[in-house]
Amino acid sequence: MNVSRAALALAFSISFARADSLDDVLRRMDSAAPQFKSMTATIDRRDYTKTFDDLDEMHGTVRMQRAKNGPAAVWSFTGKDPKTLFLSGHTASEYLPNAKLERQYEAGKYGSVMQETLLLGFGAPADDDRFANTLARVS
Repeated sequence: MNVSRAALALAFSISFARADSLDDVLRRMDSAAPQFKSMTATIDRRDYTKTFDDLDEMHGTVRMQRAKNGPAAVWSFTGKDPKTLFLSGHTASEYLPNAKLERQYEAGKYGSVMQETLLLGFGAPADDDRFANTLARVS
């Protein structure tokens, strides 16, 4: 009986917990950014097409690093169609090992948005005018 009351009290208290506001999250990112040099994470991607009842799963890693010319990022996916994506500056590359094909793209007008998104976690303050449009689109 005591365990169920404790569980109920915990569930009740969690229901009143508030999520951090965007400003709070950006403030914490700003304070941690000078020490943030790189990151690595595992990622899972699932694409489901109902028409064909097809589930495509990809697993991989994402790595980001502060480079001298700005941030760089690499996404490596494994699965039945493995691929590696690389972003640095205004250039994006895609490597498809099964096809032995590499594609390079000039990001053009979207290059600045990609750089802004990467720079948010790498030392650029969130109140910088460059991020006003990016944050408006995300929120």
